[in-house]
This record gives sequence, C-alpha cells and structure tokens, in this order.
Amino acid sequence: MKYTAALMNCDIKTRLPRHIKADDETRMDSEMQKYDQWGERTQHRGARQKGLLITISEYTYERIEHT
Repeated sequence: MKYTAALMNCDIKTRLPRHIKADDETRMDSEMQKYDQWGERTQHRGARQKGLLITISEYTYERIEHT
C-alpha cells in the first residue's frame, strides 16, 4: 500500500493505471526497489512523491498491464 498512494499521483506521462491490483503490488514493490537503486541516472521515468523517488520503465508498465 505504501506505493499505491504515490503511484496514483504520478505524472500522467508514466501512463500508470489509477488502481493497481493487489497481486501486482508485490511485483511492483520488487521492481521499485530495483529501479530505486539505479536512480535518476537511467532513462526510466520518475516522479517524486512525498520524498520517495519512484522510477518506472515502459517495460515494467507493459509487464504489469499484460500479465
């Protein structure tokens, strides 16, 4: 739940779904930890919400939407 509130407020350019399913949330959590390590040096799009840097790649978005 800690990411869901921040994700719902992300930049619209990330094209994230407004609601993330509970089973996708665990997968999203591990993806977030991996991308947090890379930080803003990569090409992953990010949004800063409540002091938490969230970076999401198009690959991650596609995987969550279609699996």
